[in-house]
Amino acid sequence: AKSGGLTEAQVKMATLPAGSRLRYLARGGRDRTDIPDDAAAADTAVVDEWPVLQCSNIYLLPGVPQYFSSKMELLARLLSAEWEARSAAYRVVLSAEETSVVEALNGAVRRHPDVCFGSYPFVGHPTTKTVVTLEGRLVEGGYVRNGG
Repeated sequence: AKSGGLTEAQVKMATLPAGSRLRYLARGGRDRTDIPDDAAAADTAVVDEWPVLQCSNIYLLPGVPQYFSSKMELLARLLSAEWEARSAAYRVVLSAEETSVVEALNGAVRRHPDVCFGSYPFVGHPTTKTVVTLEGRLVEGGYVRNGG
């Protein structure tokens, strides 16, 4: 039986899982859904000609090696760009010795378990005595640890 000029087999092969998304990957680390509508027509030269299917945090890639390699390169750029957009890292340079900030730093670590903290003493520097780092990924409602 045909549905709108397609066979049942064609319809089945073209049916996407509920909640999935087609990602037209661009060579610059974006996908077509990130390109404003008025710019989409002018930007088609940089967008890959066929999409990758995304289901939640899973991307379905082609099995043919040269197509897989091409899509993997574009997907890596996209994911790197998305990660960078959501990541935050701060470095606080202190003129205080590390031992004098340990208690305050431990309190901050307890109050913010989703942020990665680091504390690094500087020896022999005239003004910098300690560097504290804070890292996380921005998500709705706060931060989560990078890699977590």
